[in-house]
Amino acid sequence: MPNPHRMSAAGFLALVLASTACTGQGGSSVPLEARAASGISAAEVSDVPEDWDVREVAPGLLVYEGEVVSGEQPGWSVSVTAGQDWFRSRAEADGLASELIERGSPAVVTEILWPEVFAQAGQVLGWKVLLEERYPSRSAADAGAGVLAAEGWYPSVEWAGAEPYEDYQQARVALAVIDPAEFGGHAYATYGSGIDSASTVSEMAGEEGALLAVNGGFFVMNEEDGVPGTPAGAGVYGGRLESEATDGRAAVVMEGDGLSPSFVEISTKVTVSVGGLVHQTDGVNRVPGVRRNCVDPDRPTLVPLHDVTCLLDSELVLFTDAFRGSTPETDGTEAVVDATGKVVSLGTPGTRVPSGGYALQGKGEEALWLEEHARVGASFGVDVQVIGADGQELSVGPTTSIVNAGPRLLSGGRVSIDAEASGLVHPHDPRFAYGWVLRDNPRMAIGVDAHDRLLLLGASGRTPGESDGFGIDGIAELIRDLGAVEAVALDGGGSVSMVLDGEPVLVGVPGEGERKVGDAIVVRAG
Repeated sequence: MPNPHRMSAAGFLALVLASTACTGQGGSSVPLEARAASGISAAEVSDVPEDWDVREVAPGLLVYEGEVVSGEQPGWSVSVTAGQDWFRSRAEADGLASELIERGSPAVVTEILWPEVFAQAGQVLGWKVLLEERYPSRSAADAGAGVLAAEGWYPSVEWAGAEPYEDYQQARVALAVIDPAEFGGHAYATYGSGIDSASTVSEMAGEEGALLAVNGGFFVMNEEDGVPGTPAGAGVYGGRLESEATDGRAAVVMEGDGLSPSFVEISTKVTVSVGGLVHQTDGVNRVPGVRRNCVDPDRPTLVPLHDVTCLLDSELVLFTDAFRGSTPETDGTEAVVDATGKVVSLGTPGTRVPSGGYALQGKGEEALWLEEHARVGASFGVDVQVIGADGQELSVGPTTSIVNAGPRLLSGGRVSIDAEASGLVHPHDPRFAYGWVLRDNPRMAIGVDAHDRLLLLGASGRTPGESDGFGIDGIAELIRDLGAVEAVALDGGGSVSMVLDGEPVLVGVPGEGERKVGDAIVVRAG
């Protein structure tokens, strides 16, 4: 019988754990029992199960691979609606289930509740009507659904193993543990060859000469949402702000050697000054009037909405020289400023940003402001602030990296997730939270443990019978069980990638290979 809750992951370390071979180049795995010879004991490293495969990449840098399995594979299921995407009431779901039963197709109504680790715990997200029958293969489920569809029903085929209504878990995982006290290297974020283009994690790792790299934050994938490859949230690389924050969402802040990051809800403020006037911009390195994961004080949202794009009538956006291609060709106005701060041109958007300079592109009323104040020869200044949740400005130096993230997974060793504050609850559309938050998917998480070690945990998914991944609560509980006390989620799904010595040891969807992403967190020796 389907269960309205996925099993708690608190006992993951007691599950069946099947090891998998490490595929990284340049060395063989080091068994746990052999690590005493290198001066590292299993207890000192982490709470990783002893039967996971492990490789000591460098002193203080270990990479584990394993599989988390619990329960019996449930097969394929068929859910049915009355034509809409989600039931508006329990009574509506009960009515449809009764009609299916009268037809001779036993069905049950499953209530989907927010698990207890969420701020929304106990609230009803919605209801699903499921046929009681479980099918042994996708083709068999498709055939059963096809019969219903031919009669005018609205069935959908699902791999039940990835759904939160089943007590089943199967996921292939990879974990990197980095001890700042022993590892003689550093970690930082990179966007590859340009902030306006995407690269695979392997490509970025190769460019940086990294031992290890994982995918970073959320980014724009499609042209209708902005410039593909640009971050969809905060991005600071080498101390330079290249993308504004999505206010209220968590970010990974890396300072110094980057091996002891903090996880902070931040905002950013960028102002330009000319002739004694100070004017605030709306964004950095994105299309004016197109805002991803939108937060806007006027319209249309006051809180983030993940994977939603807002269209605005008037904005001023700053483009840095990290934007390698021509700026977006819009119907606004663009001022180009050279490395000395002088305006060298004012006109139609679609130019190259000069080295050491920047461009300002305005739309609507902001285009009129530029036309009035950005005369050729005028001197402009730029001021950038990164502001923490306490309202205080964060110190940003040459070694600072900031990667957008979310949601926050752990605080003080406790799993506590506020899906709404992270923009994962869409009003009037419970499907998004169900599919993005509760359903198993490929995941990447970053955390620190009580001994200040850096943990990078990835899981592949969307491969029925091999690896489903985790719900957000599942990856949170697993990284906690592996020793983390603070953690956030990075981009997931097909973006997931962990690269070791230039070769992927984990990708989000194995059958699809590496996806080009906006940025990466890389770990280098020396």
